[in-house]
Amino acid sequence: MNRSNWFYVKIAVVGIGFIFGLLSPFLGSSEAEYIDIMDCLIVLIFCPVGLLFVIGIQAINPISGKIWTKPSWESNPFNFKDPLHFFHLGALNILATSVGSFISTFFQNPTLWFPVFLYFFAGAGTLAGVQLCQFIYKKKYLAG
Repeated sequence: MNRSNWFYVKIAVVGIGFIFGLLSPFLGSSEAEYIDIMDCLIVLIFCPVGLLFVIGIQAINPISGKIWTKPSWESNPFNFKDPLHFFHLGALNILATSVGSFISTFFQNPTLWFPVFLYFFAGAGTLAGVQLCQFIYKKKYLAG
């Protein structure tokens, strides 16, 4: 099976996010203690709404591509005429960071879960925003 180079770039970016999560520097910081469930919920709500706004601006931008393609592991995340691919990679990276942080937190400081949940909700919210954008701006996408 022949994969595009972007597949390997994305695997590397997601892998680096996971390693970063394992080595999370915030676990020993005092600021981490002030993150609570409300912060996590705000991030979960803000990410898709913010992404809808940003992609909505790109949908009417004349420089943006006339037809967009759905994000995939094989697509170029730096094709700014097709802006959703960049946010798709970012969401996957943030989710990988949160998985690494879950593992790190479990072994280092199991009392500080909310900073880890903040990463997770940011990634999940952004990924939900990517899916929502594909639905809301479906006229920009190829049929299928």
